[in-house]
Amino acid sequence: MLPGLVAEQANKMIAFDLKVGTRTVEFHRANLMQKFQVGSFTEAVRLAVAAGLWPRPGMEK
Repeated sequence: MLPGLVAEQANKMIAFDLKVGTRTVEFHRANLMQKFQVGSFTEAVRLAVAAGLWPRPGMEK
C-alpha cells in the first residue's frame, strides 16, 4: 500500500489494485499516520525515507 500512497494514487485505485475495500485503505492510512505521530502524509513519507523504510530494495522505479 505504501507505494501507492507515495505515488499519490487515490484510495480507490489502491483498493482496486490490492483487491480490498476503500475503507480498508483509509483505515490503514489513518493507522500509519497515528503510528508515525504525524499531522500530514508528507511528514510520514519523510520519516519513512529517513528511517530507510522507503524505497525498499527492488521497489525503485
